Amino acid sequence: MSALHPLPSSALPDGIPLAPAPWNTNAEFYIFLARTIPRPTSSDGESFNPNNEPSILQGLPAGSYHSLEEIHPSALQPVPVPGSDGHMQHRGSWPQIVIVRYKDSPVGSYDELMYMAGRFENPVEGTGVESGRITNIYVSSSAGALNGRRNWSTFILTLYALIETRELSSASDTPKHVARFEWIPKPGDPNTTTLRVYHDRDAPLPLSADEPFFVATLTRSRLPAIPVNTARLPFASAIGRALRYVQPPLLRGRYPSDSKGVGAVIKTDDALHGRTSPWLSFLPEYNGWFGVAYIEPVKGEEAFKDLGDGQGFPRCKPIWIGQRFEGMIHLPASEVVGEAGDSDRGK
Repeated sequence: MSALHPLPSSALPDGIPLAPAPWNTNAEFYIFLARTIPRPTSSDGESFNPNNEPSILQGLPAGSYHSLEEIHPSALQPVPVPGSDGHMQHRGSWPQIVIVRYKDSPVGSYDELMYMAGRFENPVEGTGVESGRITNIYVSSSAGALNGRRNWSTFILTLYALIETRELSSASDTPKHVARFEWIPKPGDPNTTTLRVYHDRDAPLPLSADEPFFVATLTRSRLPAIPVNTARLPFASAIGRALRYVQPPLLRGRYPSDSKGVGAVIKTDDALHGRTSPWLSFLPEYNGWFGVAYIEPVKGEEAFKDLGDGQGFPRCKPIWIGQRFEGMIHLPASEVVGEAGDSDRGK
C-alpha cells in the first residue's frame, strides 16, 4: 500500500498557519546515541505519567511517551510470528536523542527535542521489517506541533542508519507536544551552550512549567565538517530505505476538554474527530554539512546527571560524541503504509 496521506479535516486554531507538506527547511541538528537503561517506575518515586506503565513501555525506559499522549493500540499489539503468539514491536538497538533548531521553515523558526527509541517492527508490514520510531517529541512552536501532527514530522538522519548493514524501513505521523526551550551560551566559548527544556506554560497539571525535564550541554567540534547530499550518494536507494521511519496512528490524547492552543487540536486527531488512522512513511533528503558534536550533563546538577527526568523524557546516559548537521532538509508528503486494521498482513 502506498498512497499520499490526506490532510485531516480538523481545523487549526485562529492565528496558526496551515502548512501542508512538502517542506523545505534550513536547520541545525544534533544527534547522540542515548544508552538508556529501563528502570522500574517504583525506583524513580511516584510517577504521574500514565504511560510509564510496564504494559505500555514494553521494555522502553520511563519517559519514552508523553504523559498526555494516548498510545494507539496497534502500536502496542504483538507482531504476528508464525507458530507463536507474536512478540513485542520494540526490537532494541541504540535509542537516540535528537535536538533540532529550525532556522527557517514554512511555519517559521522553532526548536525540537525528540527521543528515537531504537528499532521496531510494526503490525502492518510484518515480521522481520525493522524501522525507526519516534516515541516522544517536543517543539517550541504551536504551529510546528500542529502542522507536524497533521503532516508527518521532522525526521533526522541517524547514526545507525548510516552504519547499519541490515535493511531498514521507516516512517511518520509523530506525537508532537509544545515545550519551552531555553538556550544559555557559555561565556567566552561560542561553540558551547546549555539547553533546558520545560513543559509549556499552558500545559495542564500535573505538568510543571517551572522545572526542566531535560538538561544538557552541547558543544560544536572545531573539526571540519563534511558536505553530504543524500539524494546523490552512492547506493542512494539503500540509504533511503534506512532513512525512512514508520509511525503509528495518533489518538486524541489526554488533554482536558478546555485546553487551548495545541491541546485544542490534538484532541481531534483520531478517526472519530476528523482523523484517519494510517501508519505513515516518508523519506527526507539532506543537503548540507555533517560534523562532530559533544554532549554532557550540566556540571553540579545532580538531578539531571542522566539528562532527562524519567517523566517528560527518558533518563539518558548518552555517548558523549555524536553528529551535528547544518543545511537544508526536504520533507516530502508522507505515504500510507497500512491501516491500523491491516495487522493480519504480517501473518
